[in-house]
Amino acid sequence: MRPIYKSVAAASALVFVASPAAFAADAGPWSGAYAGGQLGLNQVSSDHTSSENALNLGIYGGYQMQFSRHFVLGGDVFYNWNQKKDHAVYNDAGSQVGTANFGTNTYGVDFLGGFPVGSLSHWMPYVKLGYGWANLQGSGTSSGSENAVRYGAGVAWMPIRHLSFNVQYMHQNFGSGANDNLQNDDWTVGATWHFGTSY
Repeated sequence: MRPIYKSVAAASALVFVASPAAFAADAGPWSGAYAGGQLGLNQVSSDHTSSENALNLGIYGGYQMQFSRHFVLGGDVFYNWNQKKDHAVYNDAGSQVGTANFGTNTYGVDFLGGFPVGSLSHWMPYVKLGYGWANLQGSGTSSGSENAVRYGAGVAWMPIRHLSFNVQYMHQNFGSGANDNLQNDDWTVGATWHFGTSY
């Protein structure tokens, strides 16, 4: 009988070890790798320039795990292209002294905390915290590179298996420096393909 006991013990140990991974992967529709794209509105400005509305186009990809019905953790990498626009340039007295044509291309990494809701967890409000680099595309003093923390929030909806849609806001303030407290704000809508989800 001892070999039987050993087999049962070994099988039990295997189930015990495998269960957390299986639970994390199958806890809900938001687990697994994903990739997507977004479009929307970008605003970039500094202390001495106006804020203008520009087109935002972006791509992203990452991985997330749903640890319980109402909790998801994940992270992704992203790249955003933001349209160049003419910005008014002001002196220290607040008078306009000219215009500058510039925009930003940003890239970096974001970490996500999500909180699924609903009977099937198909809605997920989330918050993001990340770090990004911005290449300021322009001429003269309106060019260069900055990096800083970024943060924001959004909500995602998965109406069918593998596909979700989201609305999102992200803010980044690069602080004082060569580009006079450059700030970057994005309001976007996105579509995401989830490779490993099931429900």
